[in-house]
Amino acid sequence: MRDRTLLSSALVAITLSFGCGGPPESARLAQHYLAQGQFDEADSAADRALQKHPKDPTAWRVKIRVAMGRGTLDRGVALYREWKTLRGKHDSSAYRMMAMSDLWHGLRVPSPEIQARSIRIVELHRIEKLADEVRRHLGSDSDLVAAAAAAALVTSHPAAPRIAVDLLTSDNPRARAIVVRSIGKKAGRIARADIFPALKDPDAGVRRAAVSAIALWKNSDDRKRLINVARTDKDGQVRARAMRALLTLGGDATLALARQKLSQGVLPGESKSHYDSYLGVRLAAIAILDKRGGGDVVPMLEKLRDSEDISIALRAAIALHKRHKRDNTALLQRAFQSDKAATRSAAINSASALLSNAQALAFGGRALLDSDGNVRLAAARMLLHLGAEEQALAELRKALRSENAALQLQAAGDLAKRGAPQALALLSTLATSGSPDEREAAIYAHRDASLVTDGLISALGDNSIAVRLAAADVILGK
Repeated sequence: MRDRTLLSSALVAITLSFGCGGPPESARLAQHYLAQGQFDEADSAADRALQKHPKDPTAWRVKIRVAMGRGTLDRGVALYREWKTLRGKHDSSAYRMMAMSDLWHGLRVPSPEIQARSIRIVELHRIEKLADEVRRHLGSDSDLVAAAAAAALVTSHPAAPRIAVDLLTSDNPRARAIVVRSIGKKAGRIARADIFPALKDPDAGVRRAAVSAIALWKNSDDRKRLINVARTDKDGQVRARAMRALLTLGGDATLALARQKLSQGVLPGESKSHYDSYLGVRLAAIAILDKRGGGDVVPMLEKLRDSEDISIALRAAIALHKRHKRDNTALLQRAFQSDKAATRSAAINSASALLSNAQALAFGGRALLDSDGNVRLAAARMLLHLGAEEQALAELRKALRSENAALQLQAAGDLAKRGAPQALALLSTLATSGSPDEREAAIYAHRDASLVTDGLISALGDNSIAVRLAAADVILGK
């Protein structure tokens, strides 16, 4: 009996694109039935093909695709495992097909959040086969979904730019931010008439998106506008983003602003009136002095190096050290004696820029004895960067056995980049255990791993659509 669930043209294209050349006649027949949406017939034809050709990849992929298409995801994953065992290794065509299937389902799930996330993944990986599915969402009743679709298609669909501009006045701030970010990135300065008003949007997230868009243009004509944002915006993150954008533009006015943001009325001519209480702004201001300033900024950097705020002191010390090598041991010891683990980690992260390699190696070795696992992890990463692999890898392997799940995951991610079997096995396990958020974190830790794990494939059949999308995102990005 013909299955009533017909595949869309996009899903047919996905399915057929993962076939291989020269399958037996029964396997080709299975493909044909699948393309027609006849799941029962496709499954039966694939079974007949496998009776004669047990290792035929086309037949196995049809069976897997039928299971995924029917929504029996655990069945699809089980079939893939059976096929992998028979084949003796992973089949990238099969698991990428499964990922595409999950993504297609994500575009159809009646949830604006999931649909928008699915569209962003399609856009990120430039999946042309799902372009028609994304186009369907240009007319969505959800501004969030319509904005994601318009952003993805703004340079390829004639209606998308108009829809995007209309959504600049949406009641949903996330929709406005998506459109602002996309227009700024893809249309460039020709969209400035649409982007500039967003700098005064009531939502800080939209204003941040506008600043980020303007920063991409790297145009000195925008300096005055960014300076005004950095001076007047009520949100610290917006001001910090504007300061970072100004770092690429330079200019006397930018240097003057950086001084003002750091001024505490200590040095001659200083005023406290423009001092910024937001740490991110002050760190960006030091970066401006470092990159754009000359010898005249040294007195201010010297004063900042003595700041009680250790983050400021360390960043100023790095800027000064570039100009003239000096002994920073006392500063690093002060930072490392803090009772705050984050401050001790900051000291370690700055050590290689403030000390000789020999001094930094010694400092990192002592830090491996710290009572806090995150501090030891920072030390291991620094030692790895400096070439002390034996010490660093020993600490990372130790962290794999930590009872702190976040620390364990970070160490697994670091080791997985090097193809460490223990780390890959742990990532595989974590991708299918714990809460949905914990599973997602483990899945994204696979990004830099050299191999696809069984756990990552299993996540394609997870009971959470968000976890399945995370797995699809990682797989399609490999």
